[in-house]
Amino acid sequence: MLGKGLIIHYRKSLRISLNQANKVPGEISALKLVFDLNRALVFPPPVTIPIHVYEELRPKTRVTMRRLVRYFVSREANQIQITSGLVISRVTDILLKGASVHEKLGYCNLSSRINAIIKRDLVQDHPT
Repeated sequence: MLGKGLIIHYRKSLRISLNQANKVPGEISALKLVFDLNRALVFPPPVTIPIHVYEELRPKTRVTMRRLVRYFVSREANQIQITSGLVISRVTDILLKGASVHEKLGYCNLSSRINAIIKRDLVQDHPT
C-alpha cells in the first residue's frame, strides 16, 4: 500500500510539474512584453538610492548587477502575478543580454554602492 501511495503522489507531482512547465514559455513572453513596451521599468534602475534598495533586499552577501536586475524584474512580475523563479531568471538574462553598456553601468554603480553599505554594516556588527 505504501508503494502505491508513493506512485500516486509521484504521478500527481509530475503532472503539476508538467503543467507548470507548459505555462513557462507563455509567462516568459508576457513578462518580456511588459519590458519591451516600457523599458524604463528596468533601465535605468528604478531606484537609484542604494540605502532604499539595501533596506528592501537586506542582503547578507555582496550584490551583483544581475541580482539587482532580477530584483526589479521580480517586482514587475509580481504585479502581473508571475512568481516563477525560472521565468524571472530567464527574462532577467534576456534583458541583460540586450542591454547596452550604459544601461549595465547604472546597475554596476548601484551594486557597488550597495556593497559599500553591506561592508560598512559588517564592520559595525563585527568590530575588530
